[in-house]
Amino acid sequence: MRGEKEAAAALAHEVKNPLALIRANMDLIKPAVSDEESKKCIELIYREIDRINNVVTGYVFSREENEIIFVEDLICDVIDEYHVTDNKSVEFIIEAADEELCVKASYSKLCILFFNIYKNAVEAVEEKGVILTEIEGGKELVTVKVTDNGKGLDEGIAAAVGQPFVSGKEDGMGLGIAICKRIAEEYGGDVSLENVKEGGCRATVTLAAYKR
Repeated sequence: MRGEKEAAAALAHEVKNPLALIRANMDLIKPAVSDEESKKCIELIYREIDRINNVVTGYVFSREENEIIFVEDLICDVIDEYHVTDNKSVEFIIEAADEELCVKASYSKLCILFFNIYKNAVEAVEEKGVILTEIEGGKELVTVKVTDNGKGLDEGIAAAVGQPFVSGKEDGMGLGIAICKRIAEEYGGDVSLENVKEGGCRATVTLAAYKR
């Protein structure tokens, strides 16, 4: 475990250094930009730099206390913060069996988990996409199903997705879902992917339910 943590810290260091260089160069470019469209692009770049920094810092170095989290509220927060690009129109639908379903976990880590799930779903859909989130509860687990209407996974690699360096994307590294699985497992759950009959892919996230 110690070697794994040291490797993660070293990887974080290698990620954060180039991000700092990118931010420094953006600081030099920003004063010279005058048109509104370019200003929006620069603000998006800053926002993504901050997001990556927060992901790396929160996942590798976080020692924050676990807290009681209302799952539907967290999902709404992640969707509200998600910025759809590539000129896509995406409709997010949430169906919750019980708005009081809770888990006890790190808020920032669960945000990382679900941000990756929604990022994959948005990338999978075409120009007009629909992403359905179903939140269900049981005695032991809270289950969140995120279903998109994209083209689905290649059946040849579907079973292996979630392992590091296995990806359904042409330029993907396969680390996003691997990180999601690690976070879910930390809180007594798991992440799985499957194609649906109607077309598209479903990501199912389970987390240990908090019993109040």
